[in-house]
Amino acid sequence: MYSNEDIKKLIKEMEKLNNKLNYLIEITNSPLHISYNDIPSPCKNCSTHPANGGDGICNCTLGTQIIY
Repeated sequence: MYSNEDIKKLIKEMEKLNNKLNYLIEITNSPLHISYNDIPSPCKNCSTHPANGGDGICNCTLGTQIIY
């Protein structure tokens, strides 16, 4: 049997997956369609990125352009 803690963790994981699916559906249907390859590499694993189940609010500077 699963404990209450295990069930809560599973629900949280399912919510993250649901957010990812919703994001993928949303961007696929958008006229400004952006593929996963268009996401800057530092943002691909960011926990706040919608593709990773985040809320989309980013406070980091890892995705900024490199200035030479």
